[in-house]
Amino acid sequence: MAISDTKLRKLLYKNQTPQVLSHRDSLSVRVSAKGVITWQYRCRVDGKQVIISLGRYPGLSIKEAQKYIPLFQNWLSKKKDPRREPKLM
Repeated sequence: MAISDTKLRKLLYKNQTPQVLSHRDSLSVRVSAKGVITWQYRCRVDGKQVIISLGRYPGLSIKEAQKYIPLFQNWLSKKKDPRREPKLM
């Protein structure tokens, strides 16, 4: 199930148990114990799981985070490591 802006605002800066919430297309958010929300993209590179941190919410909105998905999928389809590609741009 996709994450909504309302749900993220309720979690933001509230003391809680750390958790990871899935959004869609390998995009998720990690919520820290102090309520800091970080966007993450999960994928496999050379058979190993890779987690790429994209930025923190609300500085990086849902729409902005979703714009990374096609870029990462394109790089992965070309056998490129998405951790290195943004540095080359």
